[in-house]
Amino acid sequence: MVKSNALFYGDNLVWLRDKKYFPDESVDLIYLDPPFNSKADYNVLFNEPNKGKKSQAQIKAFDDTWHWDSEASGIALNELANNKPQIAEYISWLSRQGNPYKSMAAYLATMAMRLIELQRVLKSTGSIYLHCDPTASHYLKLVIDMIFGTQNFRNEVIWCYDKWISKTKFFRRNHDVIFRYSKTNDDKFNTIREIDEIRQKTLDRGYTTNLLHNGERQLIIYKGSENKENIKRLIKKEKFARILYREPEGNPVKDWWVINIIHPKARERLGYPTQKPMPLLERIIMASSDEGDIVLDPFCGCGTTIDAAQKLNLRWPPSLGQDRGNVKSGYRYPQGVWW
Repeated sequence: MVKSNALFYGDNLVWLRDKKYFPDESVDLIYLDPPFNSKADYNVLFNEPNKGKKSQAQIKAFDDTWHWDSEASGIALNELANNKPQIAEYISWLSRQGNPYKSMAAYLATMAMRLIELQRVLKSTGSIYLHCDPTASHYLKLVIDMIFGTQNFRNEVIWCYDKWISKTKFFRRNHDVIFRYSKTNDDKFNTIREIDEIRQKTLDRGYTTNLLHNGERQLIIYKGSENKENIKRLIKKEKFARILYREPEGNPVKDWWVINIIHPKARERLGYPTQKPMPLLERIIMASSDEGDIVLDPFCGCGTTIDAAQKLNLRWPPSLGQDRGNVKSGYRYPQGVWW
């Protein structure tokens, strides 16, 4: 079984392929937010332990990632041709379309090899959430379709947020894309509910109505509101085909999420350039895992996934290195990724 509450340091592909640490079907939930086209030096985020030098594993991986004419891209394509020929054909075709498609092809080859291993380690009841931006999402979806199967596509979640953008000639680009795929039809899913302003007004009123298939109306009264005068008057005045009594609860969360990005001066912010807000990871974890499950983040970043998993009593093997044991929510994790 995969070791829980462990950090692994180095190239995530090397560690994922080690079945001693990551056997088949050993992880309940995977979240990954890989870097893409950010123009940042993600390969030099942290130093080798006790050496004070930059991580050679990261430098090698990132130097080879975005250039199709590099040796690593050729190796990746040959490997994919033996394992997933349809993906190799797609990426090879893309690489022949000239720039900027060559760098995209190199990126897809890098991601495809890792997604293949992630599909292997995911349990039959598990889900994977792939976080990307709109510049790469449509390319990545073809790759993940071919690895997980189109029948296992579950959601394209649009994460919406507000941020200041100067005057432009296009609509404000304020969203990311999160693809959710399952391993099989037996995927675990917990309905998350929320109460927005409109829903709160309905609950305060104490009732709602809707139409049945035959066109007749039914009345839904929320428990605790049965004796309200407005509801008594409504029942006398209107003829309902049916009256139901339900618990006052929120509506199921839709596939577009309005969650604010982290304020620059918030205590939560660690200074990591692509840090994601805690509520985003908490929602993902609560929706697709249960207490005690193992959550894997192969691109650890500053450790938000770890922090959320620890807070919600899940186990985690999110990046690559030594066992950290128990950690407290808010612990500042090493600024490393799984490369």
